[in-house]
Amino acid sequence: MISPIIHRLQPELDAQQSAVVGHLEGPLLVIAGPGSGKTRCMVWRAVNLLLQGAVTPAELALCTFSKRAAGELRQRFDAAARAAGCADDLSAVRIGTVHSLCRRIVSQHSKAVSLKPDFALLDEFAQLDLMNARFHQVFGPDRDELRRRGWRTREFILRQGRRYFERIGEEAIDPKALADADDPFLSAIGRCCLRYEGVLRERGALDLARLQVAAGALLQDDAVAQSAGATVRHLMVDEYQDTSCVQERVLLRLAQAHGNLAVVGDDDQSIYRFRGASVRNLLEFPERFPNARVRHLSANYRSHAGIVAACDCWMASADWANPKPGGRPFRHPKTVVPNAAVSHANYPSVIAVLGTGPKDEAGQLAELLQLLKVRGVIADYGQAALLLHSVQERFCGHYLNAFAKAGVPFHRAPASSRRDHPASHSLAKGSSAETRFPAERVCITTIHQSKGLEWPVVVVGSLVGAGGGDDIGRELDAYQPRPPFEPAHRIAELDRMRQHYVAFSRARNLLVLTASAPRAPRFAPLWDSLPRWPHLGAAALNQLLSQRFAPESLGDAPVPSANLVIPRVKRLVVRPSRGRSVRVKPGWLSPR
Repeated sequence: MISPIIHRLQPELDAQQSAVVGHLEGPLLVIAGPGSGKTRCMVWRAVNLLLQGAVTPAELALCTFSKRAAGELRQRFDAAARAAGCADDLSAVRIGTVHSLCRRIVSQHSKAVSLKPDFALLDEFAQLDLMNARFHQVFGPDRDELRRRGWRTREFILRQGRRYFERIGEEAIDPKALADADDPFLSAIGRCCLRYEGVLRERGALDLARLQVAAGALLQDDAVAQSAGATVRHLMVDEYQDTSCVQERVLLRLAQAHGNLAVVGDDDQSIYRFRGASVRNLLEFPERFPNARVRHLSANYRSHAGIVAACDCWMASADWANPKPGGRPFRHPKTVVPNAAVSHANYPSVIAVLGTGPKDEAGQLAELLQLLKVRGVIADYGQAALLLHSVQERFCGHYLNAFAKAGVPFHRAPASSRRDHPASHSLAKGSSAETRFPAERVCITTIHQSKGLEWPVVVVGSLVGAGGGDDIGRELDAYQPRPPFEPAHRIAELDRMRQHYVAFSRARNLLVLTASAPRAPRFAPLWDSLPRWPHLGAAALNQLLSQRFAPESLGDAPVPSANLVIPRVKRLVVRPSRGRSVRVKPGWLSPR
């Protein structure tokens, strides 16, 4: 049931979105593909609950993955609630991360875990500072075993030790059991973790992972769970595929009293396993709540129809079946469809760039981006992004050199960024989103950092390597409190599928896949059907160059009538389908 006010304010809600917004009671699972308007549905469902009198502001909580996302969610909710005429105190609605929800619980029951109500909560950098200050206390007794593992420098031990400590907390692993492991290295890690937790107790502090562990432990007390659940009668959680084992425990206990837990996510976009995220939380939600309503948001309002089809082709190329008899598949069966309400322009929206080597690959890409800008397909270079597994110099140096040589301005994101760190010290109340990437420059960033963002032109580069794995997860797998979900030998493959799906689906108007020969075989189902730049053929090339990729348009946008300033181009080459390299014709460098 949807309030008439929302019908008036949001007449364009489709049938699937309306079903989500109108859900008032009981558990809800929303499988939301990229560009499907999931945040919009969350916002208007929260407003609808208030308008229908199903909840008071103080009883409503919305959780998402990062502080940045929480700030944006707060802004959108406040604007929607004001437009709908909600007269209640909207600041009472709790909007933040799962960490902020846990901090509230721990603060209210701090004595039970031997903490002060204003205990210190350490982010990644404060955590490293503490570990460095107590280095010999935490790591000293097991330094020899760590050296045998190859952990030789102090900096490396701190960085890797923190990663293991974080995973132990996120996976709800008992460090005492790990300390008793037969494996000498894992036993040493368990002992180091126990000593680190002792240091935290001395300081009266928690890190983010142990904040969640403490909240989960408190909620095991039925009285605490009942009290906390009564104050949060409706709980909505975004990006549920990115929740960890300990986070799932917290959320399920909070919802136990009333069952009003609504989770939104997409198993195809689960890419944070290295932080402890488990896609099984989303896939197994119906088993946790057999009476849950399952809704799908399958229309992609972001991307061109050709990009949507390419993404579907990519995900369909893998085997997602569970080999266990009666086992749940590793992916919800789904087909994402393009927005049927717009006319998608006829041009090659997904193309491939294949170089004879990294230098040639990067050079061809620089020429393509330069041509798109010169012809006015993109208004500025900030409409394009290059997504990679890593932005370290050894992985992206050939792109940087080619862009600099061609005069293509770019911004490379830091190799390690806090932008999407899930930390939150308090529930956001009107906090603003963090600064976006600099305008008028090609954004060079990682696939993980691109999550939640979009660009008119997205280049997914260097489709040649095998990609990384989750070594820590494999080592700790036997000590997790629940049995493995995906077969160990398939985890890397399935994770790579999801990572590239996230990368591909960031594109609105043009998706470019690049590789230096030979490209990785796993991309064959998608790659082999793509037109190759610059061998597009005259008709396809003209169709592409006649487009104008506006920030909010997917259809046939009119060509701007204003004069276009054409920069001086020292060298711009295309290679027609007959294979002979020629200079670009003067007419190709002029606006039509």
